[in-house]
Amino acid sequence: MTMHANVPSRRSRSKILLAACVTAALAINTCFCIMVLHPAPLARNLGTPVKSMTIWGQLLVKDRETGKPIFYAGTHTAAGWARLIKYDYTKNQTRYFDLPGSKGAYGLCEGNDGKIYIGAIQAGKIFSYDPVTDRITDHGHAAGEEFVLTMHRGPDGRLYGATYPNAKVIVYDPSSNQVLDLGRMHPTDMYCRDLAVASNGRVFCGIGSHADVVVYYPENGTRTSILPAKYKNNSFAYTMDAENDVVYAYLLFDQVVILFNATTNAVLAEIENASISRQISDGPVLISNLTSGEYMRFNRTTHLLGVYNTPGYSFYDNASDVGFSASSTLFSAYNATSSQLLSSVDVSKDGEGMSIFSLGTGPDGCIYGGVYNLLHLFRYDPDADGLADLGPVVPGATGEFYSFLSHGGKLYMASYTHAILSVYDPALALNPGTNPRNIGPVGDEQYRPPALVAGSDGRIYIGTIPTYGKYGGALTTYDPVSDMFDVHRNLIPNQSIVALTPGADGHYIYGGSSIHGGVEPPIATEAHFFAWDTQTNTTVLDIVPVAGAGAITAVSTGVDGKIYGCAGDVLFVYDPGTGAIVHVQPSFVGAITQLVNWTDGFIYGINGDFLFRFGTVQQGGTIDFELLYSGRTCLTLDLDGRIYFARGTDLFVL
Repeated sequence: MTMHANVPSRRSRSKILLAACVTAALAINTCFCIMVLHPAPLARNLGTPVKSMTIWGQLLVKDRETGKPIFYAGTHTAAGWARLIKYDYTKNQTRYFDLPGSKGAYGLCEGNDGKIYIGAIQAGKIFSYDPVTDRITDHGHAAGEEFVLTMHRGPDGRLYGATYPNAKVIVYDPSSNQVLDLGRMHPTDMYCRDLAVASNGRVFCGIGSHADVVVYYPENGTRTSILPAKYKNNSFAYTMDAENDVVYAYLLFDQVVILFNATTNAVLAEIENASISRQISDGPVLISNLTSGEYMRFNRTTHLLGVYNTPGYSFYDNASDVGFSASSTLFSAYNATSSQLLSSVDVSKDGEGMSIFSLGTGPDGCIYGGVYNLLHLFRYDPDADGLADLGPVVPGATGEFYSFLSHGGKLYMASYTHAILSVYDPALALNPGTNPRNIGPVGDEQYRPPALVAGSDGRIYIGTIPTYGKYGGALTTYDPVSDMFDVHRNLIPNQSIVALTPGADGHYIYGGSSIHGGVEPPIATEAHFFAWDTQTNTTVLDIVPVAGAGAITAVSTGVDGKIYGCAGDVLFVYDPGTGAIVHVQPSFVGAITQLVNWTDGFIYGINGDFLFRFGTVQQGGTIDFELLYSGRTCLTLDLDGRIYFARGTDLFVL
């Protein structure tokens, strides 16, 4: 077997020196390769398309000296470390405080001492900011946990944190400067996603990814599950809070708020289509996001909800009548009564590069992409050599774009969370909410959409991974004419649909599954390769192409009409003409994350180590790989065949 390192002749590049030692007696035998790329071919760095920040924890407090409201926010970063942002609207000023050794500031709360306490992630730590000394203090690692997702002040003045991946509660005691580990709140689940500390000192823990509410009793360290059984089909008790002896829990995905008596653990109320919030530190817990648009407050005496007359700001100070809004691009303050803009600060200018997560080619020939954990869309115009951040184009959505599809003169985009499909017409003016238009979530507990293709019937096919705590991904069809989804869940029982490609005639959609989904460990043991008949809406092929492989991570249709797929580190070829797997061999580059076919007859691929291409299989032969460059995350080709790929925060062209 040979592995070529020839670079396509259509562009001048430096040669790749390749030293390969291959031992393979049979197609699936282990392949050992030593590859040296020196000197590297020339790839042009087009720049960092998105320099911004993800806003995580947010908190509004009253300055204890001046009484004016101060807004704080924590950031998540792809490089460097997280920061705390302090926004003083009276000075039209934001200030930044680094949180070294951490990638994100999730949970913010105000301590009895007036300090701002911060739960941080990667690695999990607790920090504090002192507004008097203007200093950040690192209080150390959070009991070995990777994430401190939220922080809450208890009636004893200690600060309680909810953690991942061992669903712990940790406590920081300011008097002793010690971080205490209260242990796991659930024996198997990984998330203590949030918590609430009631006036009696009991800690109510929101568990995921199989929803539960667990009470921790500090007097003896015991734990009790109190979530009614009918709600345990949810993924998370996602948001928790407490006011005196009432505990609030918001469930994902039923969007139900449950209120508990903190003494008896009895359910006091169940409120559908709602969530919970506090507009300001030490303010009341409010029922929000109701269809009426009003804020409501629970009456502890009557157990009824009453309208809470407050402006519709997520963060609002009644004393100054100032409301705040914050995004990855802009922090603003308003007079809530007159809606007069009091202050506005562009925070995007202070952002860092965000890691590129996905790439695709639009119908206009431009390259489009998304970045990790920030639902910004960016565009590169090859003709104008221009790179632009188009900003957050799907209002109200969070996460990242997983996949792109050019179809019918429009760009379709599928994003996490909630597996939302959006459509953008590059020929029209950008107008988020209208263009792109949010078509809507796939539904049926689907969450991540890694695969997006079109069939010859004009419909769009979406492969998805289910939400946290759930088995069973889906193959969903979307009809642009009727604007309707048709979800086929558990097409491969208890598996996710992670790779799709249309057959040569578009009549069949071929795909690959993964045994992994929204919950571990998986139930299934081997990934499947399947074919979907677009005319009958039925599965006409379902096989295991590579024994023992847990995922088919990439599939693509060759110019010969055969389907090329990667299962683990094995490449396989399916021939629709014979209805059989006709070739199996080592992939030589390891597991492949993406395959893209092109009009030159080659299939291009990428993984963390290599950018490469290969041609179609010849009878009795092998598939030869041409190594083009070192790899990283994702790739696409423009209409002239130039290769675009991402490395960290930067976009490259080869």
